[in-house]
Amino acid sequence: MPTTGQVLADQLNTSRDLTRWYLSKLKETDPFKQFEIEGKPLNNWYWIIAHLAWAEHFLIINGTGGEVLPEFEELQPFSMGNSFSQVNAKHDVKELLAIFKKVHEHCIARLQTITEEEMAEDNNLGFSFSSDMSKKALVMHCIRHEGTHTGNLAILCKAFELKTV
Repeated sequence: MPTTGQVLADQLNTSRDLTRWYLSKLKETDPFKQFEIEGKPLNNWYWIIAHLAWAEHFLIINGTGGEVLPEFEELQPFSMGNSFSQVNAKHDVKELLAIFKKVHEHCIARLQTITEEEMAEDNNLGFSFSSDMSKKALVMHCIRHEGTHTGNLAILCKAFELKTV
């Protein structure tokens, strides 16, 4: 029988598959193009991917006590509360996509090793989700966070007039 960590790793992989699918639709577009809705800027797909890599690492690795990747420092400009307009440098897209993949693989490997007892422990970030501070709740939040930004990618596909269905 699979552990909770293994089940959540599978769910995070499934969520990432959908993210990657929308990203594949966007690959020929300008990753730095920023659209607006009623004068409010949307984050571009470059920022969303960098933010997802930052958040996945922060929540799963930092939040559960995993081994921190050196690339995590490069992702700091994409942390909570920052938007593309606050990021000055345009990093190489291929490099970002490689980091995105590496972080995800590292996080999946970490999840698959977490025991039931560790999942029940308070997370290392002190975050609470509906008064649940467990590592399991933190990982579940990571999965729903991924889905939220996958929806952002879907909106960008519409803005670029890309066929998705």
